[in-house]
Amino acid sequence: MEGCDVCIGYDSGEYAEFWQECTVKARKPHECCECKSVITPGRAYQKTIGKYEGDFFSFETCDMCAEIRDVFGCGDGVPYTELWERMRDNAFPSLKTSSPCFRELSATAKAEVIRRWRDWKGLNTRKQEVSG
Repeated sequence: MEGCDVCIGYDSGEYAEFWQECTVKARKPHECCECKSVITPGRAYQKTIGKYEGDFFSFETCDMCAEIRDVFGCGDGVPYTELWERMRDNAFPSLKTSSPCFRELSATAKAEVIRRWRDWKGLNTRKQEVSG
């Protein structure tokens, strides 16, 4: 990776007792822990399982959110379920499409980041005229 000038990852110094992350193909529908979209059977997704502070965990992440989390996490990681909150709080205020991060993203992931950034800026809302 070339390097990203807008990073949302952090190293808290706290680590899972164990964890495993792999890409698998869905045999049944799952919900992405980040964007809440349905991961349909036959689609690849990132499955993460492990144990943290004595509790077992399991997260399913769609391939697009996993890609965005990897790029904007800048190697430090992003807590599961916090991708879009961290993008809103830490990336969107200073995000530019000329950022090196964008060159690392697939067209689909880039379009989703831009769509959500535009929503955050209020650029995707249309004023509806009321006719009377």
